[in-house]
Amino acid sequence: MKNLIVARHGSYHSSENDGGLTPFGMKQIQKLGDFVKMNSKGSFHFCCSPLLRTKQSAKKLQDMCGGAFEILDVLNNEYDNLFTDSTYSGQAERIHAIVLERENIADNLVLVAHYSIKDYVEHYMKQEWQSAIKIADIPKGKAIDLNSENRIHRVIP
Repeated sequence: MKNLIVARHGSYHSSENDGGLTPFGMKQIQKLGDFVKMNSKGSFHFCCSPLLRTKQSAKKLQDMCGGAFEILDVLNNEYDNLFTDSTYSGQAERIHAIVLERENIADNLVLVAHYSIKDYVEHYMKQEWQSAIKIADIPKGKAIDLNSENRIHRVIP
């Protein structure tokens, strides 16, 4: 795996329990997909939580970039902090184990999840790069691209 791309789903119908993407949310993901497709080389593997908005986001990205698609329950943590909420004790470690299991199946591993996925980015950077960087937020429809070859991270697009 050359790149780990950690994305947050696009804007969604929050009035519904498992609301799908709004037209604006689809545009956000289209913009993210355009950027990823133009700036990433090689194969893709997409993983997302089982909620509709993440499945729609990941599927749209997959349609644009190609590659495999997988739904993972471990990515289903909508609002909580992975480090302080006891409900998710060990969740960052479980996500990390899944990332490591999949690191050789594609050049670009893309995780599409919720607000708290920012906590996993911090965990990954600490574990793999021995770097302690605080991530305040990943806005909806944006991603953090972690390039393992040169250890550069950036918010995209």
